[in-house]
Amino acid sequence: ATPFSFMTSLSVTGASQAAAARRWLLLASAVLLLAVAFRLVALDQVPPGLAQDEVLDADIALFIRQGERALFFRHGYGHEPLYHYLAAPFGMLYGDNLLAARLPSVYLGLLLVAATLHWARRNYGRIAALVAGAGLALSWWPVIFSRIGIRPILMPLLLVAAAGCWPLRCHELTRRGLLSAALAGAWLGLSLYSYTAARVAPLIPLGLLVVATARALLERRRGRSESARAARAQAVYALVVLVVCLLFYAPLGLTLRANPELQQRLAQLGGPLDALRAGDPVPVARSTLATLGVFSFTGDPRWTYTLPNRPLFDPLMALLFYAGLALALWRWHRPVYALLPVWLFVALLPSALSPDAPSTVRLVGALPVVYILPGLAVNG
Repeated sequence: ATPFSFMTSLSVTGASQAAAARRWLLLASAVLLLAVAFRLVALDQVPPGLAQDEVLDADIALFIRQGERALFFRHGYGHEPLYHYLAAPFGMLYGDNLLAARLPSVYLGLLLVAATLHWARRNYGRIAALVAGAGLALSWWPVIFSRIGIRPILMPLLLVAAAGCWPLRCHELTRRGLLSAALAGAWLGLSLYSYTAARVAPLIPLGLLVVATARALLERRRGRSESARAARAQAVYALVVLVVCLLFYAPLGLTLRANPELQQRLAQLGGPLDALRAGDPVPVARSTLATLGVFSFTGDPRWTYTLPNRPLFDPLMALLFYAGLALALWRWHRPVYALLPVWLFVALLPSALSPDAPSTVRLVGALPVVYILPGLAVNG
């Protein structure tokens, strides 16, 4: 090959990459614009009026502006504080009205779409990212929780931030990787300040720690020293994420331990677990089966924030979801794929272990991974 042909090849490659980048920017912008429309159009009319939970959350933001400070608010049977501190300035900007009550969730919902697009593109490809972004932008479940002024929508955003910082592609221990893992742990720890269902979040790095350790032992038995070393590095990163997450949670955890009366809501939702402790596994089994079926067979029975008794996916999307889950399980030895089933399993627990399952509000931490999985199936 002549120098001229080599330079021509580089020019063609650069041009094709630039064209691909422009296509991605155009498509991602279209997804975000659709997300904006589905969250802002008729925001003052749909849903009609403020729900009781929206009024309560708006009141807590008002109390903060009036000088109340807490690591855990006792209002409404107990509330984690982060969403309310983020929402407090909106009342100062817009007044105490419906717009100020709902806009924090709108912005957090839009950030969730944008963050998922960025994270998914980097780890799973552009097609998977666009499918996930479109699902989050247009589907009822993420849209309704982005249009009502309550705190759950903050949880999946913080989980995506943690996943985005997690050095899942690093094959060896590096200082940069350790710093990234610590940052992932910080985001994961902050998620525990967002919503009660996030109490299960530390199980995500714990699960990946178990997976990485098992893989390291398996690879060492097979004599693959390099793969075993990469798995050990991932185990260390998962441990760092877990430790930093728990350190961030410590102030809230100690507060709740010193004041157990703050957690009235947990006591209200403990029915199946209480029955299990008493030796009756039926309530937990029933709620677990209902939760597992939420993607294609069962639906949330409540009408407040959902379409009652309707599965999350239609038959085609359900098939893509299950195919994507199977693909992630098949590729479990790659940490970026192992994360997905572990994350999904952990995020299902708050619904599976509580009454009136399935509960879309308690499943909200699963939002990003639920819409990534169909994208995996499409991307192949």
